Amino acid sequence: MSGRAVRKALRQREAELLQARTPTEEASESEEEPEAAPPKPSLFALLKDANDDDEGDIDDDDEQVESEPQPVELASKKSKNKKKKKKKKDKGKALATEDTEAVDEDDIDRALRELNIKTQAHDASAPIVTSSNAAPGQISLSSVLKIDSRNLDAGNEMKRLFGRNAMRPDDNEGETLGRRRDLRMRLPPGVAGGRALTKGRRNTFVQPKDEWPKAGSGGLGMEIDDSDPATGVTTYKFVHSRSYQSVQQQFVMCVAAMDPERMNVLLQHNPYHITTLLQCSEIFHHQRDFTVAGDLLERALFSLGRSLHSSFQQKLAEGSARLSFRRPENRELFLCVWRYITNLSQRGTWRTAEEFARLLLAMDPEGDPYEMCLIIDFLALKARQPERFLALTEHPTLRRKYADLPNIAFSSALAQLQLGDESLATEYLSKAITRFPWIPTMLYQELGVSTQLPPALWGVPPPDDNPRQQILASLYIERTKDLWKQPAFTTFLVNTCSTIYNLPKTRLLGSSSPSVSMSLARHVMLTAMPSLITLLPREITSRDTSSFDPLPPDDDLLSYEAEPPNLAPMIRETAGGGNAFSAFVMSIIPWFRVGEDGEIDGRQMNETERAQYRDIRQQLEQAGYPDDALRRMGDEAYEVQRIMREQQEDGQAEGRGQVEGAGRAEEEET
Repeated sequence: MSGRAVRKALRQREAELLQARTPTEEASESEEEPEAAPPKPSLFALLKDANDDDEGDIDDDDEQVESEPQPVELASKKSKNKKKKKKKKDKGKALATEDTEAVDEDDIDRALRELNIKTQAHDASAPIVTSSNAAPGQISLSSVLKIDSRNLDAGNEMKRLFGRNAMRPDDNEGETLGRRRDLRMRLPPGVAGGRALTKGRRNTFVQPKDEWPKAGSGGLGMEIDDSDPATGVTTYKFVHSRSYQSVQQQFVMCVAAMDPERMNVLLQHNPYHITTLLQCSEIFHHQRDFTVAGDLLERALFSLGRSLHSSFQQKLAEGSARLSFRRPENRELFLCVWRYITNLSQRGTWRTAEEFARLLLAMDPEGDPYEMCLIIDFLALKARQPERFLALTEHPTLRRKYADLPNIAFSSALAQLQLGDESLATEYLSKAITRFPWIPTMLYQELGVSTQLPPALWGVPPPDDNPRQQILASLYIERTKDLWKQPAFTTFLVNTCSTIYNLPKTRLLGSSSPSVSMSLARHVMLTAMPSLITLLPREITSRDTSSFDPLPPDDDLLSYEAEPPNLAPMIRETAGGGNAFSAFVMSIIPWFRVGEDGEIDGRQMNETERAQYRDIRQQLEQAGYPDDALRRMGDEAYEVQRIMREQQEDGQAEGRGQVEGAGRAEEEET
């Protein structure tokens, strides 16, 4: 923090102490004493030197400060019998009693601790400045991956943007919104949990809301998977209890049934089941109800945050916390944070989105399963964080990894331009154009620049034999074209391109692989851009995937089997149309009541029904489901159908009541 802020805090502290002084102390200070020794350096002057403040030097004790009292004594007295120095009340200042030695740094730190002031050196969100004399091997990767949990709170950014008062919701609006969410997501009677949400300890990711269901996490926890004392890196893993595993299997059955209402019922009974929250959030997102979709994502992040290991937040602040993407339990956090970043971007809270993107990168910086390096540059520029972005990309380990990424090369030039170093920005952009000459051509087309490109850059396309570069170029243009439309950036691009007269005859991509990696394909699938998905290889798009676990890795580490074997394909094949889950239930349950003579519901089965009956019984027996378990499942399914019918009838009745009420109001008004 600056010296000015420290001095202001000290003056406020001194004013409080001066008001609390007793008449006895004032009388003792007014006693005559011998002439004081030559004045010592003021504590403010030392604070100025420590904080590199650009203000003038603080004068000594003989100079008066208008309308502001001087600081009171900060150092402790050496003995009770030591006399206090003379204080001139007509000048309104107090002399600091110090030894003849100069005040050292420990005294300053002690004064700051007394005032509960934290210096900027302890702020994890401060720009990371590496020493030019430090060797590359001495800079640890964790030093550029530090996360400040305060920047993960979107509410803090909204307060900085619009003020604290603007964040206070209207009473009527908050009541209406809370009632609407309560109608959608209220807990039915008999649901386990019901305890109040913990508000004593701050959640690492998201803070709870009053309208959220009051229930536990359902058996979600976190353990230490591995630890490396040499580097200080600790790998964690999420764990599911037996009850949580049971809910996970129910979720897989709901997905196979392709019934959103059934999913909603499951969420009402398990309001903090992560995968169900993600799936329901995606349903509301497709319905363009972004408010409820974002609220469900925040609820999932809250549940993940209160299940963290006790040491996870500290390791996160140090940049040494890791999560293995190979575990399905961990991948829920990756997907939840990714979708939340999209939601934050739609709300314009770029600083929070950038911090969450850095969090995902810090979880697995070497593997980067979601290719966060392809989006963190855009978020850092939108959040006005060029220093942090440059410190990250210029780390020796990441510099080699990002050598073939056009977005990193071009965004580094824009970051230097945001810092005000135009000459260095021009150098960065010239190198980026030389390395990726097809990017200016694509930018000129998107921006509609009237100035012609120099002959060396005319119509340079991405390499035909490199599908990876084709996808990277299209991604970068699609994501940052609005950013380049700023007049300052457009002018900067045109001026720099005009200085390129020739290009090297050989490509500068080096030995980078032209194939599309699984992480890049996963990134493209998550962006949901059809024009980019068509560029993916057929062997990737034909793989089995799901919206709640897109493109899982081949070396999956399964701690338990969440999907019942052979059940999902059987449901899809058996259901003939309409509501797939209802068709499945109505078609399978009577078959388990078939009599020995082949009767079903009072009639004889035909040959087709007999073949279907034998086939489905065989598949279920191979899957390990006995008859009694299937009958219980059928009874539960009938009960779910009954609940859904009642909810549908209540909704229809409520809708009719609203229409009739509106009609009566219109008639009365007429």
